[in-house]
Amino acid sequence: MLHPLHKRITLLLAVMAGLATGVPAQAALRVFACEPEWAALATEIGGRHVESYVATSAHQDPHHVDARPSLVAQLRKADLVVCNGAGLEAGWLPVLLSRSANPSLKGERLFMAAEEVQRLGAQAQVDRSKGDVHAEGNPHVHLDPRRMVQIGNALAATLAGIDGAHASDYRANAARFSADMSAAIAGWEKSASSVRGQAVIVYHDAWPYLVEWLGLVQAATVEPLPGVPPGAQHLAKVAQTAQARNARAVLHTTYDDVRAVRQVAQQGRTCAIELPYTVGGAPGTETLRAFYDTLVNRIVKGCR
Repeated sequence: MLHPLHKRITLLLAVMAGLATGVPAQAALRVFACEPEWAALATEIGGRHVESYVATSAHQDPHHVDARPSLVAQLRKADLVVCNGAGLEAGWLPVLLSRSANPSLKGERLFMAAEEVQRLGAQAQVDRSKGDVHAEGNPHVHLDPRRMVQIGNALAATLAGIDGAHASDYRANAARFSADMSAAIAGWEKSASSVRGQAVIVYHDAWPYLVEWLGLVQAATVEPLPGVPPGAQHLAKVAQTAQARNARAVLHTTYDDVRAVRQVAQQGRTCAIELPYTVGGAPGTETLRAFYDTLVNRIVKGCR
């Protein structure tokens, strides 16, 4: 049994070790994740050393989120913010950060995933007459698992910089995640080889990374412009495109306008496929691997 003095010395050394790494000894890093996919990635890379809070649900459009007091409270005690970036949260994250007044959330502690990979559709200048477009490029980078591996490696480096005591664990977790995902990607690509080159219609322009990865062709969007609801004339035009291109399906999420999607599918002589936008968006998609499994399986199954 330790002498009381020895116990106090041991406790003091543990506290000092925590101060040296910038985090409390034995405490998990508190991660504020803007969307479920980033909480899932933080868990993959951080393991037992992180504790994640997710600001949005899997059935919620991440463009539009209320800056609730509960979110401010979570940011106030966060050690690290992991969000999408590329303008996806521009309407609400800056407000939350300002209201939280957390002085530690700056620099590497504001991890924007989309900044770690090459983005599609970057524009030198944004013209708001073209709808809700992003100058930084299409923000929905998590829909390509190859890019997710890159982001995982970058997140491991960030976590190691913040919590040096567990740096080796973060790097090992990232290496395991990369190896597991690389093997799975090969299987998904083989499974999806039968649909390469086929046309799809999408409701919102959220899927270019998935489309590029699987070798599909995005023939049209149900929205005439990003974030703009479709009118009757546009829906008829998209349906004609779907029929002319023999579109495999109309891809949409749970929060898209299902009536418009069904109209295009029916008139375009194809089907509608509901895809989970993120982890937890459908039964059995609680992990990143299961999420990508579902995306690929639903697209390959098609209208059967």
